[in-house]
Amino acid sequence: PQLLLMLYPLGDGAAPCMCGVIIKKNVLQKYGGFDDSFKGMYEDQVFLSKIYLNENIFISSACNNRYRQRPDSLIGKSFDNGNYYYVRKRFLIWLKKYISQNNFCDNDVQKKLESALSFEPLISVIICFFNEKLFLQEAIVSVINQSYKCWELLLIDDGSADGSSDIALQYARKYSGQIYYHEHNKHINKGLSASRNYGIKNSNGEFIAFLDADDVWLENKLITQVSIFQRNPGIGMVAEASLYWNEWEQGVRRDKEIPVGVDAECIYEPNELILSLYPLGKGAAPVPSGLMIKKEALERSGMFEESFAREYALYEDQAFLSKMYLKEKIYISSACNNLYRQRLGSIVTWVKETGKYHAVREYFLRWLKAYLENNNIKSGHLSMHLDKALYRYNHPIFFYLKHDVPRYFWKAFKKITPGRIQDFVKGKILKLKKKY
Repeated sequence: PQLLLMLYPLGDGAAPCMCGVIIKKNVLQKYGGFDDSFKGMYEDQVFLSKIYLNENIFISSACNNRYRQRPDSLIGKSFDNGNYYYVRKRFLIWLKKYISQNNFCDNDVQKKLESALSFEPLISVIICFFNEKLFLQEAIVSVINQSYKCWELLLIDDGSADGSSDIALQYARKYSGQIYYHEHNKHINKGLSASRNYGIKNSNGEFIAFLDADDVWLENKLITQVSIFQRNPGIGMVAEASLYWNEWEQGVRRDKEIPVGVDAECIYEPNELILSLYPLGKGAAPVPSGLMIKKEALERSGMFEESFAREYALYEDQAFLSKMYLKEKIYISSACNNLYRQRLGSIVTWVKETGKYHAVREYFLRWLKAYLENNNIKSGHLSMHLDKALYRYNHPIFFYLKHDVPRYFWKAFKKITPGRIQDFVKGKILKLKKKY
């Protein structure tokens, strides 16, 4: 494969223009012609690479074609809109797959390809949306404005009917080759977990980042997290703090930065985080918009649990995170480059207002218990905490008598009792707790 090593895009030499080549028709047919999935820049390099790898080629010194230079060319546009490195990365990923599938063995090609791929890893950003017309454009623009440019964006429509599909399609057309629109068969609604999995299966990147359709990233979100992966190649996921974003709406509470509820700038081994972070621990869990994950780690984990739909979608991220906590090394970052929008009408608000919170929590806890058993994950400490969390659901009457009745009594007692007597009683109770 001499020419693959010598000519652009792997080598330093100028590649031929398509108007300067002549090819045997049976050779064109033999290798499937051009690849329809490459609709612009690099479509010629995909085809030429197949020829370089398989056929003898004669390079002529003649020059009988005029290759018109103009400002609105594909290459010019790719540099102007910042997607040149993404398109190049997509080509390199395709080439690696093609070489593997066709069993080409050449150490020099492999070294050059790996060197080119490691320069700027491709990140697949996944935005799933269902009737998010008010916020979707803001989320998409925050991806386009990232300082790190080697990304693709997959917009997964979960059956929207409010016009947000049109917004997604407009951006997919405007940024063709870097932003992609997907929907489920017959435009049906399948739920957030199924939509996230659909995006993962259609992604090309080495890393996956999720952005909820009503959230926003600051411009350095991707570059900050990909840099952490490059410094710590053994980790499977990076999680950062989140700004709980209230001030997007006038007249509400101030914004508040919530760090992940453990020490930051640390790597945590499998099984370390699950008892420290919500929902089993007291520390704040990361939000999906604050994550970046190796695609291979996602695939190892089994991705998202599609049974967490409807009201159970409140815990779809916690089910996924629990699997990651159990199986992967995770880096907790102190950075905060995502705005987690707080609003009425969110699934958190809806579940709590309809009184379904404990039904959803119980569903999650029983799923986790079954998951540990099915995957032969044995941890006495974890099992003990899980049984403790399930106590209120397994023994509702005893839980009510032990926890709820004393709490109701204490509230009533505080209303009718002076503060000094309250402090005295509280001190006696604490002494009894320590004693027994």
